[in-house]
Amino acid sequence: MRNNQVTEQLSISQAPSEKPEALKSILEVVRYLEGLDKYRVKQATVYRHRDQGKLRPQSDGTFLVKDVERYAGTFLKLKDGSGGLKMRPASPAVADDKAAAEARKVSAQAEHWEIKTRILKGEYVERSAFEAALARRAAVFKSDIENFIRSSSAEMIKLVSGDDLKAPDVIEYMLEASERWLARYSEDAHHELPESIDAGRLEKIEA
Repeated sequence: MRNNQVTEQLSISQAPSEKPEALKSILEVVRYLEGLDKYRVKQATVYRHRDQGKLRPQSDGTFLVKDVERYAGTFLKLKDGSGGLKMRPASPAVADDKAAAEARKVSAQAEHWEIKTRILKGEYVERSAFEAALARRAAVFKSDIENFIRSSSAEMIKLVSGDDLKAPDVIEYMLEASERWLARYSEDAHHELPESIDAGRLEKIEA
């Protein structure tokens, strides 16, 4: 009887433990991987990998052991430091694109600083100053037209004496007047350039 009990105990102790097919939670996944004593396992890392989709649960929330082992072999390092997924070097095409993008960036920066330097030297007229000058000249042009209409009506009536045949004379008269207006409007104008531009306004120009 005693021999039978000893034999039964030995057979139980020597029987291999059954490998589960699925693990109920991410915490069980961590414990399972720790039990393998093969990988460098950190609970925070496994949780993060789950959130990143590197380890996906089944529809019922469990994790298949085969998926867990495949995940560990792909993304976790062994205790000796080897293994783990490494980033592949960029392909030549990607490297060329990055180099071209960097070249464009350098060129744009150089152009930006060149314009900034010319602004500080006073070689540019600010848009607001330029538009203000145009507005003043347009006001002069408009004033000439209105003054002509108001002051020349009597002269025009006298010129034609109510005679339709004298219409060409009226047209010539008005064309000569318009030439004078355009001459005033198109004459060279002198713009005063600012001696310096304060930092706040220069920041707006840069933007």
